[in-house]
Amino acid sequence: MRQYRRALVTGATSGIGAAFAAELPPTTDLMLTGRNQDRLDAAKAGLTRPGRVVETVAADLREESQVRRLIEQAEAFGIDLLINNAGIGRVGRILEMPLEAERDTVAV
Repeated sequence: MRQYRRALVTGATSGIGAAFAAELPPTTDLMLTGRNQDRLDAAKAGLTRPGRVVETVAADLREESQVRRLIEQAEAFGIDLLINNAGIGRVGRILEMPLEAERDTVAV
């Protein structure tokens, strides 16, 4: 099995993203992203181990400029694993959803 050195986990503060981050070996450095810095700080505190680097990037992936900033930081961090978990969605009748909401779901 391949040993990854540095992983980027999107949607890392809850649900499946948090579970993925927690399951990665402690030898894998982490870059965590989500929209809420306080939740990112809590995730970082729970995942930090001696010898492990954990960085956080607060970003709203609906915003192209923030996606570009995240990509630049991920490239500088040197990720070799992407866990692209972030997601959003609305519940309701598809024909009643605003177009903007559908675009945001696809963008994220």
